Amino acid sequence: MTNEPNMRSIADTINKAQEGLRGVHVNAVPRMSKLPEITIKCDSFGYTFEHARFTANWTEGDARFHVWINSDGEVEETIHKNSIADMWMDTPDGRRVHNPAYYPHRTLDLTAKKNQPIREAILELIKDGEVLRSLHAAAKQKKDDEEAAKQSAYAEKMRNALLTEGATLGDEFASLVKSLSEEQLHTLAKIVHSA
Repeated sequence: MTNEPNMRSIADTINKAQEGLRGVHVNAVPRMSKLPEITIKCDSFGYTFEHARFTANWTEGDARFHVWINSDGEVEETIHKNSIADMWMDTPDGRRVHNPAYYPHRTLDLTAKKNQPIREAILELIKDGEVLRSLHAAAKQKKDDEEAAKQSAYAEKMRNALLTEGATLGDEFASLVKSLSEEQLHTLAKIVHSA
């Protein structure tokens, strides 16, 4: 019988130690057998493309990740990691307690060797700039549509207020108010507000 250490037991010990460390290691994205689905979003809307900021987002295990991207396609070197779990949870007896599955925001290094597949996937998605431009155009259109809907609702509110307040002025006034365009109603509202 020799006193040489059993190489198999040493390897097993090292593997067990590494398995134990994986759950607490926060300097890299969790090991992935395949890349997660990455989505690009226009998160910080600037009315011009040059002022817009985007994020690459993905979920892996119990975490949400995102990386900021500017309009030039430059990817920030920090991965932001957030817990999927809510910070607070309700107990059966109605108390709110801290959720043990929740953890605070963490930052990871996108340039770490372990995170290169994610970085390369993000760069591949945005390489020609068309994805960022189309996302910005869609965000701009959505904002324009929301503004138009707000303006239209305001014009209708102004029309209804004029009809209600002017009910004693007769049918001629009512038909005049009904014939006003949205633009004319907005101009009338500006005149009234500035008086």
